[in-house]
Amino acid sequence: MRVLRKGPIQPQDNLNNHRKLHARPNSRNRGVGFIPAAVPVIEQEERSRKRRAPSKPRSAEKRGSEDFRWL
Repeated sequence: MRVLRKGPIQPQDNLNNHRKLHARPNSRNRGVGFIPAAVPVIEQEERSRKRRAPSKPRSAEKRGSEDFRWL
């Protein structure tokens, strides 16, 4: 599966895609070996990355409503 992107590809994206290739069972069409130990490592990284997702700052929401008060 090939993902089309707009803009530059970041080194971290390359590393993540490379790791995912090693975490999939072998296929005759791929030249990448399956490493079973890679599966839990990648799953742990994805879980920790999802937990660290930044939330919206509350001050920005308040500021937005104040901007329209003078209209």
